[in-house]
Amino acid sequence: RAGGNLFSGSIDGALYRWDLSTMTMQDCKGGRKAAGSGNTQYHKREINELLMISDISLLASASSDASILMWDTTVLKPKKTLKGHHGHRKGV
Repeated sequence: RAGGNLFSGSIDGALYRWDLSTMTMQDCKGGRKAAGSGNTQYHKREINELLMISDISLLASASSDASILMWDTTVLKPKKTLKGHHGHRKGV
């Protein structure tokens, strides 16, 4: 949660931003739609855990594709991909 937003991850690797004041989805990045477009910057498999670092507008997402993405929550775009793990990531 950051600034009235809630973030959730899905089984297809998509990251969602929800506005808590209106209880509506505001944005979605990644998932099946992105995979079909050839976009390689998002998760390829399910997101297992999220960790918010609100004082610097950063969100970490851990996925079963063995990567951790560091998201800029102001624009909901990945800033950095952390790789090197063997097997899927269950936590951050």
